[in-house]
Amino acid sequence: MMQPTYPAGLFSRTGIRYEVALDVLGSLVAHYAELLDIERSRPAPDVSIVRQAEAIQRRLRRPQNSPDPLAG
Repeated sequence: MMQPTYPAGLFSRTGIRYEVALDVLGSLVAHYAELLDIERSRPAPDVSIVRQAEAIQRRLRRPQNSPDPLAG
């Protein structure tokens, strides 16, 4: 019986790990979006918390938006 052949990288561990990492990053971005929503809805939002959460989100999005996934 012949083993199926797949295009290079289609089911590679590296590719799967990359997809999992993107999912984790997306979940973290969503967490900080929720934190921002909660903080901004307060009568007196803490500006330092908002700025810090926004900075963390920007850093988390860098690898997702990079044309080179290893450049991050």
